Amino acid sequence: MISGNDSVNLVFVNSKSLKKFLMSAQKRIIFAKTSYFKEEIEVLTALVKSKNVSCELYFEADDKTVRYGFGDTDALKLIRASKELFAIKFVKNIRMAMLIVDDRTLSYTPTALSWEEEPKETSFPNGIIFGSEMTEKILHQMQFKNDAGVISDISFMSPPRTHIFDQGTETDEKLDKTIENLEKNPAVDPASLRKITAYR
Repeated sequence: MISGNDSVNLVFVNSKSLKKFLMSAQKRIIFAKTSYFKEEIEVLTALVKSKNVSCELYFEADDKTVRYGFGDTDALKLIRASKELFAIKFVKNIRMAMLIVDDRTLSYTPTALSWEEEPKETSFPNGIIFGSEMTEKILHQMQFKNDAGVISDISFMSPPRTHIFDQGTETDEKLDKTIENLEKNPAVDPASLRKITAYR
């Protein structure tokens, strides 16, 4: 018999169900995603301010992710304006979104809105929710401690453990550069891109 701690559930993830999962947070959120949408960052900002939830954001510092429809420029601007609320970590080539809320983990495949619309319903799940036991195993791979008990690195790879993110003094510069690129050459509306693709 499977306990609630080691449960695994197939789920359907869209913007509505994702928001509901985020809103359940009481203590922590660790969110790894190619890029973000304004509505997601607004929810995260509200949770940090109202519940004092700790929040780590992993994402790609590249304007292409917005152009592909994985996020929007307004979200990046909001992250930049509220950077003190988040631990920001840049990662390359995120292809699977992972969201840890307290002691549960949601892993899912985001929709690239430049190619397809977000489905309102589906006959096959696009996400998996893991219970607390698996969440601890995931965290163990993301954050490992040395003999003194101090976090020394963060890695999704084991073995070998490799440094996967950039942070620190370059955070502002990277965000500013990405936002500047998108303002000089704005991303095309994903719905228009889908029509162009279909025409071609």
